[in-house]
Amino acid sequence: MKKNSVFFNVAISFLGFYTLYTVAFFSIQVAGGYTTEMRRLLLSTSNQLKVGRALLRQSEIEDLDERLALAMEDNQFHFYSIRKSGVDVAYGNMAGSDDAIYIPSGGPEASYDTETYHYSTVQEGEYQLAIGYKTSWWSYFFHYWKFSRDVVLKDLGIVFLGVLVVVLYSFRDMRSVIRNIKRRGAKRGDLKLAKSRETLTLVRGLGGFESQAQELAKQKELFRTQVLGALRKELESGRTPPYEFDCTLVRSDINNFTQIFSSPKRAEFMEVINEFFIGVTHIVSRYGGSIHEFVGDEVLFYFKDDEHPNSSATAIAALRDINKLALDISSRTEAEESGYAFRIKSSLSHGTLRFGPLVDAYALAGPPLIESVRMLSHVHEKSENTVLFNESMTDATSDLCRSKRQQVVMLKGLQGARTLVTVEAFTPLSLHLRQADERGFKMATYYRDDQDICQVLDYVSKMQSTLDPKELNKLILNFRAFSVAKSSAEIKRAYIACFNQVLRSAHDNEPQSFLLASLVSAANHILTAKEWSGEVREILFECLKHSNRRVVANALDVFSSFEADAADRIFTELAKLGDNRIVANILVKDGKRDWNRKVARKLKAMLKGPSPYSKASGLYALGEIAKFVREQDTVAFAADADLQSLFELATDLHSHANAMVSRQAAQAIKKFGASVPEPTVAPTVALLRRQA
Repeated sequence: MKKNSVFFNVAISFLGFYTLYTVAFFSIQVAGGYTTEMRRLLLSTSNQLKVGRALLRQSEIEDLDERLALAMEDNQFHFYSIRKSGVDVAYGNMAGSDDAIYIPSGGPEASYDTETYHYSTVQEGEYQLAIGYKTSWWSYFFHYWKFSRDVVLKDLGIVFLGVLVVVLYSFRDMRSVIRNIKRRGAKRGDLKLAKSRETLTLVRGLGGFESQAQELAKQKELFRTQVLGALRKELESGRTPPYEFDCTLVRSDINNFTQIFSSPKRAEFMEVINEFFIGVTHIVSRYGGSIHEFVGDEVLFYFKDDEHPNSSATAIAALRDINKLALDISSRTEAEESGYAFRIKSSLSHGTLRFGPLVDAYALAGPPLIESVRMLSHVHEKSENTVLFNESMTDATSDLCRSKRQQVVMLKGLQGARTLVTVEAFTPLSLHLRQADERGFKMATYYRDDQDICQVLDYVSKMQSTLDPKELNKLILNFRAFSVAKSSAEIKRAYIACFNQVLRSAHDNEPQSFLLASLVSAANHILTAKEWSGEVREILFECLKHSNRRVVANALDVFSSFEADAADRIFTELAKLGDNRIVANILVKDGKRDWNRKVARKLKAMLKGPSPYSKASGLYALGEIAKFVREQDTVAFAADADLQSLFELATDLHSHANAMVSRQAAQAIKKFGASVPEPTVAPTVALLRRQA
C-alpha cells in the first residue's frame, strides 16, 4: 500500500473537519453574543434616557448632547436625536442609513421597533429625546467579525499551511512526474517515480499511452515504407480531405520494359530500375515535388501551383535531370554483354487533382492522371528519351526547352482536341548565365543537378570581380529554394573554391560581404552532413570571427544545423555583440541543446521588443526551436507552457504591419505544425496606411 495516500486523505479530512468546526463555533459565538449584546444595549439605552430626561428639565441641551455623543462612541447605543418643537437641535448617528426612522413629534413616551432598529423617546416640555440602536443580526455579525477575523484567519492559515506541507510532501512524486513530462526523451511510465496511490495510477496510465505511442510510431514507420511521398504529404498536410489543388503531373515510363523483364537478366534489370527510381526520388525532392506512385515501369510525380511560381517549368526542369539520369544508366547498361538501351518516355499534364476517400482509403483523382497516360500512347519512338505535353504549356516552358509540334489528337475519355508537342532540346544553364542579368539569374533556380550547381558556383568564382556583387548575390540566393538530400564531392570542391575566391574580396567591401553571407547560408541547401566535415567546417568556423555580422549570423545558422554543440567559446563571445541575428542563432543553438525558461525569456524579450528586426530574428529562432522540440518529443512539446505562450505571440505578430515580421511569423507558425491564419489586414497595406 502507498502510505502517502493515507497522509493525504488524513490531511484533507482534518482540514475539512477543522473548517466545519470553525464555522460552527463562530456561528454559535455570534448567536450567543447577539442575545447578550441586545440586552446590554437595551439596558444602556434605558439608563441614558433617564439621564437625558433630567438634563432636559434643566434645559442643559449642550451638556446632554456632549454626554450622548461620548456614550454613543462608547457603543452604549447607535443613534440619538434631541428635538425642540419637532425640529432637530442636536443628533448623532453611528448606525448608518439602512432604514428610514420615523420619530413622532410630541407623541407619548414609548418604545418603537422597525425591521432594523429599536428606539425609545421621552418628552419634557417642548423638548423631545430619542435614543436607539441597531437590531439587525447581520449588522452584529459584521461588527463581531471585524474584531475577530484576525484570530480566526490566523488559525485557519496555520492549519491550511500545515495541510499544504503534508499534501506537497505526499505528492512530491507527482511533481517529479510533471517535470518528467516536460523533459525531452523521458520515460513517463517509469513506476519507480510513484510514491502515492494517485501518482501510481497516473504513471501506469502514462505507461499505457507510451506503449500505445510506441506501437503507433512503429505502424507509422511501416506506413511510411508502404505509402509514397505524395499521399504521405497530403495526409500529413493538416488539410481535411476531400480537397483539390492545381498542379503539373508527370508520368514517366520505361521503354521496352516487358521485353527486358522477360529476358534472363530480370534480376539485374530490376536493380537498374530500383536505381533509377531512387534517383528520380532525389531529383523530384530537389525540385520540391511529390512522388505519387511507382507502378511497374512507371513513376508519377507532381508539382503544385501554390508551391511553385511556374509548376510546368519546374516539371520540365526535373525531367531534364531525369533524362540525364536515364542516359547515365543507359551508358552503363549498353556497355554490358548482351546489353540494352535504357530509355524513358514522359508526358506532362497541367490540371486539377482531388485528394479524398476512394473505397476504404485515400487517393488522388483527376483529369491529369488520365491525360498523361493517354498522351504516352501516342509515343512510338523508343530509341530516345521522349518528353510530350500539350501545346498550351509551351509558353510556360519555352525558357527551358525548345519544343516541336507533333500532331493533333483526340484523347480517349477527354473532351476536345489536343495539339501534342515534344521536347527537341533543353536550354543549357550556360545560355542563361551568359545573359548576366536578373532574368537569366532567376532562371538558374530551374537547374539543380550536381553539375548545374557546380556551374553556378564556378560562374560566381569567375565573375565575382567583374559583375556587381549584388547581382551575383541574387544568383546565390536561388539556393535557398534547394533541398538537397544527396550531395557530391564535386559540389563540395566547387563550393570551397567559390567560397575562398569571394572571401578574399569580402573584408573591406560591403556588397562582397553580402555575397559571402549568402554563400555561407547556401551550405545548408546544397551540402549534407557527409560533406560538412573537413575543409568546409574549417572555412565556416573562420567565418565566426568575420567582421561582418551577417556573415557571422549565417555561419552560426549553419553550425546549428550540422554541429549544434560546436564552438561554445566562440558562441559565448559573440553573444556579447548584441546583434539580433547573432543572438537569434545563439538562442537556436542553446534552445536545441537545453530548452529552458531562460531561453524562453530571451525569446519573449525579442518578440516584444520595439525593433521589427529583433522581432523577425526572434520569430526565426522560435520557429527553429519549436520544430526541433516537436520532432524530438511531441509530448514534451505539447506540455511546454513556455513554447505554447510564445506561439500565441507569434500568432499575434502574423498581422504585424511590417512585412518581414509577418513573413517570419507565418514561417514560425508552420514550424509549430499549425495552420497559418489569414491576416485581417495585409501587412503591406497596413504599412502604407501608417506611412500615409
